[in-house]
Amino acid sequence: MAAVCLPSTPVLAATFHDYWMLVKALKGGDESPGVDVVKAYEDRPRHVGTASLVRQNNRSYLLVISSTEARFCRRARRGSQHAKKDERCLAVLLGLFFAPSGFLYVNRPRVAVAYVISIYISALIAIGVLLSSGVSRAYAGVRPFVVFGWAVAIGCGVYCALVAARSEPSQFRAWYTRWYALIAAPLTTYLPILLCRAFFYEPFYIPSASMYPTIPEGSYVVASKFGFGNYRTLGITVLKTSGGRELHRGDLVIHHPGTNPSVHYIRRVVGLPGDHVVYKSKRLIVNGRPIRTTIERVDGQYEYVTEVLNREPVTVALMPARPPKDYDELVPRDHYVLYGDNRDNAEDSRYVGMVPRTNVDGLVIKVFTPRE
Repeated sequence: MAAVCLPSTPVLAATFHDYWMLVKALKGGDESPGVDVVKAYEDRPRHVGTASLVRQNNRSYLLVISSTEARFCRRARRGSQHAKKDERCLAVLLGLFFAPSGFLYVNRPRVAVAYVISIYISALIAIGVLLSSGVSRAYAGVRPFVVFGWAVAIGCGVYCALVAARSEPSQFRAWYTRWYALIAAPLTTYLPILLCRAFFYEPFYIPSASMYPTIPEGSYVVASKFGFGNYRTLGITVLKTSGGRELHRGDLVIHHPGTNPSVHYIRRVVGLPGDHVVYKSKRLIVNGRPIRTTIERVDGQYEYVTEVLNREPVTVALMPARPPKDYDELVPRDHYVLYGDNRDNAEDSRYVGMVPRTNVDGLVIKVFTPRE
């Protein structure tokens, strides 16, 4: 069966040193021998296009029919004479430390997509377990998951190495196997997580007892960040706006000092813009009205008192042995007075001053205590 070719048909030779001889043959030169079609490809192998495998002088060539692949012919004229094989060492490293890039490198895009989907499904399952069982029970099962994760990583590395060892040398690689795709793969995988932490919800670890007894030392909290304007996470500032989300008295908020946005504090709102806040003899007075308090119990060095802020009772801890830190201020516009629930053991607005609205990072919506 004779091959039908046009003069403008681009040609890609599997053995590039005979490229020009094949071009001359296909153009119907006097010295061209017959060209026979051995096999036709319709599945666009290696993104080459619809093509036919032709044989001339006992050598095989790939005859490209699609004109969009002319760039391959230009590359053939100036490119290397040697085909390239996947590097097993690189495949192992990519598969071990970031499996999707490893799968793309060895030309397994479907496996890479399935792996990324499994990551998000696993993350959702982990969040569900944490919400339903609490911190302590979730941590009790962490070690098996860590071991399983390392086993999966090693398995991915071995799989990529085996695929690379069996791969055939190829002069041209699909776009998703090239360096820019391998770099973009981890970025696109973790970008949704980064954006979710920066714009919507972010977990914070509480290393101190300044909010005891509401939030014991070693707890975790989840803060809602949308609307506050400080869209920053993991030391990366994604966006900063003026914000405009309103707070209410009694809210738990995450904020940072103006000099160091990477350090976060958790405090309770006791004074809103325009309020007159007085703290005297360990009793809170807002706008001339004493906050209703009830002594619950005395336990060791602490006296537990219930305060009613915004119609919701809040338990605070007082230390009778320590002298009070009095406070009397009028809250200016776009500022808040923030106190710790451990009133005599918290560095709050009585010591560092009022907190500007622009320094508020998020509203605490969920608390995970160590005993849960």
